[in-house]
Amino acid sequence: MKTLLLITIAMSLAAACTWVEEHKGADAIRIISAEQATQCKRQGTINVQVKDKVTFVKRSSKKVLSELQTLARNEAAGMLGVDSLVPETEPQQGEQTYLAYQCF
Repeated sequence: MKTLLLITIAMSLAAACTWVEEHKGADAIRIISAEQATQCKRQGTINVQVKDKVTFVKRSSKKVLSELQTLARNEAAGMLGVDSLVPETEPQQGEQTYLAYQCF
C-alpha cells in the first residue's frame, strides 16, 4: 500500500514539472490573435507537441499550453523575420499548430 501511495505521489509531482526551457530570442516572439495579424506577412507554420499525460496522470492544461507556447516561440526565434505567432488550432492531446508572421 505504501508503494502504491509513493508511486502516485511521484507521478503527480512529475506531472507538475515544466520540461521546456525558453531559448535565446524566444521572449521577443509575441502570441497574437488572427485579427491582430491582418497587416502582417505570413512566414510559415509551426507544429509543436508536448506530453499531456505522464503515465496515466493527465497534466494541467495550463502547463501544457504554456509549454506549447514556449516551444512555438523557440521555433519561431530561429526563423528569419518572424516576430509573432497566431494559434491556428486549439491544443489537443498535447499538440498545437501556430502560424508564424512578420509584423514589425
